[in-house]
Amino acid sequence: MARHDSCAFTDHYEFVRAIGRGSYGQVALARHRPTGAEVAVKVQENQKRGWVESKNEGTSG
Repeated sequence: MARHDSCAFTDHYEFVRAIGRGSYGQVALARHRPTGAEVAVKVQENQKRGWVESKNEGTSG
């Protein structure tokens, strides 16, 4: 799993397991520490920098 530079994400979310890998990065299951909510986290990688986008599991769209 790629490491994100900001510790803000890891302060609030706990990595559970890798879900999959695509052409633009990886998807992981994470748990929101304060609430226990599980979220799918998309880690996108490129040459300049990486960034994390998360979306609550179970939502459509």
